Amino acid sequence: GPDQSFTDTTTSCQLAASALLEGQEGEWSVYNGNGGSFSDATSPTSIFYGAPCETYHLRWSITDCGGTSSDYVYITFDQQTTQADAGPDQSFTDNTVQAQLSANAPAPEETGEWSVYNGNGGSFSDATSPTSIFYGIPCETYQLRWSITDCGGTSSDYLYITFDQQTTQADAGPDQSFSDNTVQTQLSGNTPAPEETGQWSVWSGIGGSFSDANSPNSIFYGQPSTNYQLRWSIGGCSSTADYMNVQFN
Repeated sequence: GPDQSFTDTTTSCQLAASALLEGQEGEWSVYNGNGGSFSDATSPTSIFYGAPCETYHLRWSITDCGGTSSDYVYITFDQQTTQADAGPDQSFTDNTVQAQLSANAPAPEETGEWSVYNGNGGSFSDATSPTSIFYGIPCETYQLRWSITDCGGTSSDYLYITFDQQTTQADAGPDQSFSDNTVQTQLSGNTPAPEETGQWSVWSGIGGSFSDANSPNSIFYGQPSTNYQLRWSIGGCSSTADYMNVQFN
């Protein structure tokens, strides 16, 4: 009979060998291929059962008193792998460091898997689930890959996840001026968010130091008759800065 090839999930087919004449006996056998069975190995129109992603070389033999005659047929049970779709890109500008993914589901005979293609760190609640939760770190952009695999091959698609954060706008507080012998003052910058850091620095002026350069309420120590411009900066995914003047007259 004719060769047969299937590209869906079919794993069985009806064979179509030549009919037997009176006094003849026929028999199907698997000449090449893994596994495989017949509903009736003596019937020319037997149903053949195979395994996915397997090609079989079957033999149909007819025997009578004159001897045995054989012919061969190829049966291919291929499968079309589902085209992977990783879902839409996602971007966050708050403190979010996790996102639910929304890839397409594999067919029952397929498997799916998430992986971090690009980016530092990152993990999945279930790397085999199309709707896994992805966990990242602040200020990082990830390229994730969703792959669908079966015995016919692998299909992959990619998406981007960005965990950005809006950095607090720095406020250095009001200018200060002293006309007595004061050479120190308490500053009043605004407080960074928990995941941010703040820092004071002397932008202009001679000398000057801070009791704690990372505290918004640091004490600043200067020199007499000196004008200072101080900078208060807040750093997160990006940085912001503000300036104030201190005059020790």
